[in-house]
Amino acid sequence: MGEIRSTLDIIMEKTEGLTMTEEEKKELQRRELAGKARGIIQKYVDGIIDLERVNVEMASAGKGNEGLFRRAVIEGSMGYLAPGQDNEAILQVLENTAGIDTQSMRRVLVAFQDRMDEEKNTRENTLRTELNEKGIWGSSVIPNLEADSEWKDYFIDTRKEFLKKLKEGLQQFLSG
Repeated sequence: MGEIRSTLDIIMEKTEGLTMTEEEKKELQRRELAGKARGIIQKYVDGIIDLERVNVEMASAGKGNEGLFRRAVIEGSMGYLAPGQDNEAILQVLENTAGIDTQSMRRVLVAFQDRMDEEKNTRENTLRTELNEKGIWGSSVIPNLEADSEWKDYFIDTRKEFLKKLKEGLQQFLSG
């Protein structure tokens, strides 16, 4: 009667003699650290853990690979930064765990908000004038920017522009 072999036995037999190159090992380690960093960041952003716990978990996860883990934290943070939303949690993570001075990023975020506020007022006034010319006026007339395709396009384009600046600002810390 034939021998019944487990899946593990079959896999072990087929992979016998296969080894990973140093480059493959480093890539595997980089991906593992990136996953850990993103997981910790996500827990903080979701309010599951506080900043003190972030620091403890980051220190533990990066032990022995501080440089590689710092890089993973920076790269992982890039996906969370976005103009027009609350970025304070991500900026705190970058400051406290990666040792990054976030003042330049904060300036970019403030500049975005200032520009949006100014353009929003300008666009609302333009829409109000257009409505007025159509005979629609009064103190209760409030232009709906969310329904204005010109405003939406402007917002999306400007947000992309500022997001690029934020990511470029973070990129400098990856080479340093």
